[in-house]
Amino acid sequence: MADLDEDVIHHPPSSDSAPQAEIDLSDEMQDFRFLNSLSLVDTSQSSLPRRGEKDFEPNPTMLQSDILAASRQAMYTAISHPRLHAEKSLCVGIYAPEGPTLLPTEANNQEDAQASVGDKCATKRTIKDPMAGIPSDACVCVPQPRGPFFKTMGRADRWNRVWLLPEEAIYLVERGSLYLKWPSTITAPVRVDIEEEMDVPMSLEAAYACMMGHAGLTLDRYVVYSGLKRNGYTVVRAPSWYGTVEEPEHGINDDIASAGSYLKGVSACWSRFYESIAGMLEKDNSAQGPLIGVSTPRNYNALYRKLALIPAHNAAVPKPERKSTEAPFQFTYYIYKPSTPYKISAPQAPDFRIAVVDARSHTSIPTMRQLSALIESSPYEPPRGEKMERNLYSRLRQGYRSAIMAIVDQGVVSYLRFADAGFSREKIYESQGPPRGGIGYAIAERFLAEGASKVILIGRRHEKLKDASRRLTESILKPINQTGYVATRTPEEDVGEKMTSPDSKIEVLVGDIAAASDWMDELEKAMTNVDILINAAGMSNSNILPRTSPEHISATLRTNLEGAIYTSRAMLKACIRARSKAKSNKDHPEREEISKCIINISSLLALKGVTGTVTYAASKAGLIGLTRSMAVEAADILRGGNLVLRCNAILPGYIDTPMIQDFSDAKVNELRAQIPLNRFGDPREVADAAVFLATNEYANNCVLNLDGGLGAV
Repeated sequence: MADLDEDVIHHPPSSDSAPQAEIDLSDEMQDFRFLNSLSLVDTSQSSLPRRGEKDFEPNPTMLQSDILAASRQAMYTAISHPRLHAEKSLCVGIYAPEGPTLLPTEANNQEDAQASVGDKCATKRTIKDPMAGIPSDACVCVPQPRGPFFKTMGRADRWNRVWLLPEEAIYLVERGSLYLKWPSTITAPVRVDIEEEMDVPMSLEAAYACMMGHAGLTLDRYVVYSGLKRNGYTVVRAPSWYGTVEEPEHGINDDIASAGSYLKGVSACWSRFYESIAGMLEKDNSAQGPLIGVSTPRNYNALYRKLALIPAHNAAVPKPERKSTEAPFQFTYYIYKPSTPYKISAPQAPDFRIAVVDARSHTSIPTMRQLSALIESSPYEPPRGEKMERNLYSRLRQGYRSAIMAIVDQGVVSYLRFADAGFSREKIYESQGPPRGGIGYAIAERFLAEGASKVILIGRRHEKLKDASRRLTESILKPINQTGYVATRTPEEDVGEKMTSPDSKIEVLVGDIAAASDWMDELEKAMTNVDILINAAGMSNSNILPRTSPEHISATLRTNLEGAIYTSRAMLKACIRARSKAKSNKDHPEREEISKCIINISSLLALKGVTGTVTYAASKAGLIGLTRSMAVEAADILRGGNLVLRCNAILPGYIDTPMIQDFSDAKVNELRAQIPLNRFGDPREVADAAVFLATNEYANNCVLNLDGGLGAV
């Protein structure tokens, strides 16, 4: 807020006719006079404020300063609004400047009990402290706690009185949830049996004056506390509140720490022995001499490890001696999310740890030593979850240890998060590339190995199709003795024979199978000489139906079901044209029967219900209906000719494809445990089933389960 002297300065009107710069209204002084209409104290203005009044336009009079003074007075009047408490929800607190005390009667009884126990030496019993667990900094006693706030605030004694810390008491008084009173005497224990007319209420100003600065509470710390509490977080003091106690040690792995000392000793001896042998054989002299030492790297991983000249920090390795933290770069509060269950008697590990720093007292960023000591005092929490396991950059942002600083600058709080990213743990050169392909790729590879003269790949992206074509070419050819390339199908028979160019064995057809109706002419032309059609296109996005968008539902049905219908239609029309052409050719005798086949790749989810797969399961179930209807309809249409079109379906279970690669390790282990064979299927096993259905000319209307026994569970 500007000083009063600046507000009364006369500003002559500007003669500049140039357009004025745009002004953000949020940066301008606000007129709070409208609050007078809501005040119970000042009733001079009872009318509602009008909209659009511009009270702060430049002018040479004193009107502006008068309006500003009236606006300030309205704000002060609103702040002094009387706070009323309902009788049913009235929660009374008594200020206890001397800290937690016993009840007067109970204090005398306890002294008598201790004296009697001292006289009887034979009696051995321990008197439990009725104030156990009550922090010594508590300064407000609530004899009869009411409301949900005390589930996460305060500590109760044996008489069910709740003792509040200074920041907790000020927060409740500030929001009007606690009616605070002065004690009857300053030095006597807190009493609850005093007549009500003798109680003196404590104002919010008095609460600030008495409690702010008490027990290490500063205004900066309270601003952070109240802001987090208003947003629903549970905030408790950290052990390093006063700066004299360090954070407790956090182990890397409790299971390893609890192992027997004997096993630890044996393991350490063997580790030192192997390290000494490995050091002699594979000593890394790259920093002092050549990269190649006694051992020669046989792969890129070993070579890159030798190129690592600078020792990298490993967040998972505990340091022998932890640095001591310095105030104020120490944790002040433990923070729990609103969704995290919190129990006062048994608190769990917090979600965040915050250090409160005054920006005016510490104008520079913390040093590397101060920051390292603060981060080292936090527990080791590696990135977990499906998203973290899939995304490298999410893991780096999350880090393995982290600390949050609340920078307070005159009441304005800025939160900064520092983390040990663990760059050394992310070995980019060891990361594996994406899987070679899914079920469709494995089937194409297998049919080429079986001697198929041509394979047509259909997909949306030309680059992806060309890459699949290149990899298929590499998989079906191999070098033999520098004489050339031969097919892996029968290399003994093909040596020395003229080879067919691999480029002519694989063709690509670029097109969106979900919109096959837009390029039906090209699709029907490609189906002219096709003998086997594999409908393996599929897409899925696991989500419950209410959260599935209509666009995703439509795209899934078009890709998984509608595209298969269009390709089957094109295949059947090609068979009809081939039969008509054979009948019209009178010069050649009728050839032997030709058997063509359609194989639809459905899914076990078409028969087994699983949450989050409604759209995908419905589309795959439609493929079963397509298979059965197509088997009958094609036979009726092509009856009487020398060409038959069979239609079969394969229902794979969980197959190790790129779709499975997106699952987390926990999800993969859970799914694998449900399968009787305790493993996922291989795409090549699905290709084996496709070869069987294509070559067995009596296989028609076959729905083949290939799920490892999961369908029987």
